[in-house]
Amino acid sequence: MVDGFYKAFSNLIESRLADIYKSEEYSVMTETIFHEFEQKLSSKIGDLNPEVRESLFEDFQTAIFNQTHHQNKQTYRVAFNDAMALLMDTFLAQKR
Repeated sequence: MVDGFYKAFSNLIESRLADIYKSEEYSVMTETIFHEFEQKLSSKIGDLNPEVRESLFEDFQTAIFNQTHHQNKQTYRVAFNDAMALLMDTFLAQKR
């Protein structure tokens, strides 16, 4: 029962994050962030060969996305746990 709940909970988080990542708002926001990042970094590393610079940008973008994804999953877990605790404390405790 607990394993099934945890799996469903993890699937819910992954599904919700996938919906967010596919949204137009998220796409615009991340494109803006990466574009600004690329401009700032380009001014600092201007003498690198274009292929090396592009590879470096892609590595940074991947690292930023992975870190943000991990943080988002953690935030959803905490929020879900808090909501469950509130539900149990508020509604289930009153029925006793």
